[in-house]
Amino acid sequence: MITRVIEDLEEVKARFNEKAAELNAYYIVRDEYENIFNTISKIIQLIETKTQQAHGIDLRQNLDLFKDLTNEMQTHRPLLDRLQLLSSTLSSQLTDSNERERVRRRLNDITRRWAELEQEIVSEEETMEEMKNLTELFINIRLTCEQWLKRTRDLITDLTNAKNVEIFDQLIPKAKSTLFEYQASVEHLQKLRNRFNRLVQINRTPDATQKVSSVSITDLTPFNCLVAW
Repeated sequence: MITRVIEDLEEVKARFNEKAAELNAYYIVRDEYENIFNTISKIIQLIETKTQQAHGIDLRQNLDLFKDLTNEMQTHRPLLDRLQLLSSTLSSQLTDSNERERVRRRLNDITRRWAELEQEIVSEEETMEEMKNLTELFINIRLTCEQWLKRTRDLITDLTNAKNVEIFDQLIPKAKSTLFEYQASVEHLQKLRNRFNRLVQINRTPDATQKVSSVSITDLTPFNCLVAW
C-alpha cells in the first residue's frame, strides 16, 4: 500500500515537473516575443521619424538618407522573421482562442506597418534616384545649349557681316545645322522639365529641383534671333 502511494506521488511529481517545464518554456517564448515586438515597434517609430528628416535638405542628402534607411530595415529584417516564428510557437501553446486571435492580430498589424514603411522608403529612394539622374541630364543638356548659344551668336555675326553671296552660301548650311541641333536640345530640355514637374508633385521638392525649375527655357535670345533671322 505504501509502495503504491509512493509510486503515485512520484508520478504526480513527474507530471508536475513536466507541466512546470512546459510553463517555463512558455514564459521564455512569451518574454522573447514581447521583447522583440517592442523592439520592432521602436525601430518602426525611429525609422518613421528619420524619414521626416528629408524635409529641408538637398537631393543628395535625401538620397543617401533613404539608402541608409533601406539598409537599416534590411539589417533588422531577421527580427521580424523571428517574431513570426515566436508568434506561431506561442499560439500553439495557448488554449484560449481569444489569446490566439490577439497574437495573430498583433503580428498582422506590425507586419503590415513594416511592409508599408519598407515600400514607402523604397519608393522614395527610387524617386530620389530618378531625380538625381534627371538633374544630371538637365545640367549636361543645359551646358550643351549654352555652348550652342555661343556658336549661334558667332553665326549671327558672320551672317550679318557676310560680304558676298559665296560666303553667305557657305554659312547658311552651318546655320541650319546649328538651328536644328539646338532646337532638338531645347525640346529635350523641355521634356526633362516636364518630368521634373511630375516628380516634384510627389516629392519633397529639394533645393536642387527648385533651382532647376527656376531656369527659363524661353529666355534664349540668340536662338530666337537666329530663328527670326
